[in-house]
Amino acid sequence: MISEVLANALMDNDLLAFLAGAGLLVLYLIFSALTEMGTKLPWKK
Repeated sequence: MISEVLANALMDNDLLAFLAGAGLLVLYLIFSALTEMGTKLPWKK
């Protein structure tokens, strides 16, 4: 079932673009958090 969902997602350019954008955003947020870990922790106040 999962493979079918992935196949359908690959056929849908809009969904694929959304997933790609969301993935890049998550990676950017993780990278940003890791690079700032030495100076400050964004999730702690």
